[in-house]
Amino acid sequence: MGLFKKLFSILQGDSEEKDIENLSGTSNSQETNCCEEKKHQAEKKVKKEVSKTSQEPIREQKEFYTNEIENNDKESVNLEELSLEELEEMQKKLEVDGKKARRRGDKKAEEKLHSEWQNVRYTIWKRQSEKKAEKGAVEKSQKSNSQQPNSHSTQIEDSDKKKVNLEELSLEELEKMQEKLFVDIQKARLREDKEAEKEMYSEWRNVRSAVWIKEREKKAKEETVAKAKAEEVAAKEKAEEEAAAKEKAEEEAANPTLVDSKFANQLTDGGKKKNVILPASVCEIAQWAFEGNKTLERIDMTSCNKLTIIGERAFSGCENLTNIIFPENIEEIGEEAFYECKALASVDLSNCKRLNKIGKNTFSGCENLTNIIFPENIEEIGVLAFSNCEALASVDLSNCKKLDKIGESAFNWCPSLEEVLLPESLSSIGMSAFCSCKIRNIDFSACKLLTKFPANLFNDCKSLEEVVWPPHLKEIGDIAFSCCESLRRVELPDSVEVLGEDIFKWCKLKSLSLPKDIKKLPTLIGLSGEIKSLDMSRCKKLKVLTAPITCSSKTIVFPVGVEEIETAVFKYNKPGQFESIFLPPTIKEVELNYSADDANVYCYAPELENVKDIIEKCACLLVLPQYYDSYLDQAVAEGAEGYLDKIPEDKFYFYDE
Repeated sequence: MGLFKKLFSILQGDSEEKDIENLSGTSNSQETNCCEEKKHQAEKKVKKEVSKTSQEPIREQKEFYTNEIENNDKESVNLEELSLEELEEMQKKLEVDGKKARRRGDKKAEEKLHSEWQNVRYTIWKRQSEKKAEKGAVEKSQKSNSQQPNSHSTQIEDSDKKKVNLEELSLEELEKMQEKLFVDIQKARLREDKEAEKEMYSEWRNVRSAVWIKEREKKAKEETVAKAKAEEVAAKEKAEEEAAAKEKAEEEAANPTLVDSKFANQLTDGGKKKNVILPASVCEIAQWAFEGNKTLERIDMTSCNKLTIIGERAFSGCENLTNIIFPENIEEIGEEAFYECKALASVDLSNCKRLNKIGKNTFSGCENLTNIIFPENIEEIGVLAFSNCEALASVDLSNCKKLDKIGESAFNWCPSLEEVLLPESLSSIGMSAFCSCKIRNIDFSACKLLTKFPANLFNDCKSLEEVVWPPHLKEIGDIAFSCCESLRRVELPDSVEVLGEDIFKWCKLKSLSLPKDIKKLPTLIGLSGEIKSLDMSRCKKLKVLTAPITCSSKTIVFPVGVEEIETAVFKYNKPGQFESIFLPPTIKEVELNYSADDANVYCYAPELENVKDIIEKCACLLVLPQYYDSYLDQAVAEGAEGYLDKIPEDKFYFYDE
């Protein structure tokens, strides 16, 4: 086939006869003897047709040679019989012929030439690959034979010899055998020795299975070794930890740092000892450590320089504990730490420089506690910290320069507490902080940061006689001074802006002066007793009065600025209680009740909306002379039945004063 394609390309050249002669010479050198006769026949036929068709169109020549090529495809050369050099020369020639066919526009010839060129190229590639593989296999085989001249290679090459027991070989030997078999299989494939290739492939599969088994065994062995090693390391670490724990336990036994309930039981000999001295190594007394010990009387912690924490309820319920000596490094005393230590008489915390808070219920219920010395750096006294300390008579906080807060009910129900000295740093007091105490006098004048008295602060302090107010007090909470039976005269400071409900309920005040800046008058029920005057004259910001005012005063003066007074203001007063009621010039409407039946009502306003109602509910309505005629006309027009008169001259300027 290559020969006739070459003839086709020559016929398209500039000198056709010359190319044919050259083709004859070239074909003699390239083709084998078996094709010699075919070449001569083709040359004769080509010459004959060239002379015959020299005058015919080129189209007819193309068709002729194309048909000739197709007819000779059946007699094409066997590429497998050609050498590599011959194939390479044929490939080059086919490339040239293909280009010529492309220039002529003969697509059919071009496709045929390209197809044959691909076949030749594939044959060349295959021949080169076989040659390279054979060379590599030979080199590898020689190298393997030189490195390990043992009987295994011979056994693989000669299948008739005795087979090797694969189980006896190592993994490395099996891997080398597998590689050798692979090379031999490639050689057999090149030789086209199917039987040898098949036999070696079967043996290669057996070796591969043996390799896989060996690898699994090796991996399992490695895992077993690793597991054993890990177990050994873990056992070693565990032994070290146990040894360290044992050493630590022995050290703690010799130098204990924590006193828990178990160790506390040892120290007290099962709760039999009355006096206990804690070891110097102790750093903490745990919660509930000595709780409920009825025998313990004295606990000495002076040598415990490392002790910083006394836990919650550590000594709670130790009813016979009378004496505690605290170390200087204490930083924290937990909630209810000494709750209901009923025999405890004195507590000295002055040496505890690091203690800044006394927690909730810490000394609550210590019935016989009479004296407390507080540390200078204390910042907070917690909720109910000293509540129900019935014997406590005095609390001196004046040296506590950092004290900021006294919690709710901190000294609640201390019925013997008569004296309380407060520091200037105090800024907050919780509700009921001094409820039900025996305090007579209390001075807040140094407490410049304190702005609020909370609800119930001094409730039921029956002995309270005098209060010196904080300079910047702004608010007084509900029933703050309720049941303070000994309180007689109160002049609230002008800084107060908010008053709670019933702040003086059930007190026996004789006089009460309200601050000038309050905007709302609270319920003042319970101002019973001997109060003669309720002075609201300075309360110029009050506009409407709605809350009940109950007192025994016979005279009531409403301040300038009030525009409306509702009947609820007089709701809880007795019938005919008032003798004089003074209404300011700003008043517009007032509703009276039976408490004004016997009262002279002095009205300084130019007019009122309900003159008839006022005249009929009081003894006499008195107005300024300049307004008298106007009021008289209104009373007559409304049909009022009562007395209307002029304010006497000595009271003309009552509100101007």
